[in-house]
Amino acid sequence: MGSLLFTKNFDWMTRDPTAFGLSSGDELWLKNARPIDVFALQGARVCSFWGVIISNDNRLVAEATPKDVPTHSEHSLFMGARLPRVTRCIDRAAVVFTSHVYARNYAHWLFEVTYRLTLLKSLPDWPDLDAVIANVIDLPFQQELLELAEIPMDKVVQLSPDLHVKVNMLYACSNETHGVQPIPKWLAHSVRNLVLGRSDADGKRLRARGKCIYVSRGSSSRRALVNEEEVIEQVSKYGFEVIYPERWTVKEQARIFQGADYVVAAHGAALANVVFCRWGARVLELRAPFLPQYAMYGVLAAQCGLKYHWLDCKVWKPERLRSKIEPELWLDTRKLAEKLQDLLSDRGLLLSW
Repeated sequence: MGSLLFTKNFDWMTRDPTAFGLSSGDELWLKNARPIDVFALQGARVCSFWGVIISNDNRLVAEATPKDVPTHSEHSLFMGARLPRVTRCIDRAAVVFTSHVYARNYAHWLFEVTYRLTLLKSLPDWPDLDAVIANVIDLPFQQELLELAEIPMDKVVQLSPDLHVKVNMLYACSNETHGVQPIPKWLAHSVRNLVLGRSDADGKRLRARGKCIYVSRGSSSRRALVNEEEVIEQVSKYGFEVIYPERWTVKEQARIFQGADYVVAAHGAALANVVFCRWGARVLELRAPFLPQYAMYGVLAAQCGLKYHWLDCKVWKPERLRSKIEPELWLDTRKLAEKLQDLLSDRGLLLSW
């Protein structure tokens, strides 16, 4: 159905991961890591709001097509009597979209669109592409990241319910969901370079002592800390500054995290910003006890050379729980105080690059 251009393997740091605070469970999670294939498809089509990719012989290109639900083996588009008609033809194009389920999530967009852009921009044909096919771009961080990647908006074709594009030469990557799959080291560096620029990505210019920041869940209703006011009161006693990431641009968030030596945050998309922290920074994640992707940020922290810590929260009123990925959480502030004392005990020894 297409030709394989190259494969990008998962790369893991060479140092002992336990030195960065990972548990045996976190290390086992790395077994999910898979390489990413980049390939070209002749006469392929891209259609619908979901970004279904169809080969020139009318077969689903499952490797590159995002799935609505990871366990689906067949796509709903093929349940009809016939495929929709082609509405547009493009000579050369690349697909950089992720699943529409995750497209409005900051962390998924940050990593999953960036890995596609990083790999596809290395192709010789990249400057000559006529179009880049992406998710619906209706949030500021989505547009900002495309601008940082130097993608002209007049070249962007957005997915839509009636979209059915035929492409003479389509470039795509195998689909990976980096809220479930571990993030490769090369991808972490690509994100840093994209947002901070190569000259500042290693943080060598920031030699002064960094801040202690607490990342609020803000207005988010998913995995909200029901006693966040008590949590904020507790972290404030230890000199933590409260930040609300949704109030800042991607570049501003990157600078805030780059300047932090200690980060405390509940599991959520904003924790993706630890990718911008300097080597040696400390990260304390307030985790939901049974999330399947619980190891995501621990592995990311290790890939970036950060010391990782965690505290498990309790589910608030579990009898009302509708979804395991969206529980309301409650944190024991006494345990938080003990953890902060331990976390900050080496503050005088922490060295920045």
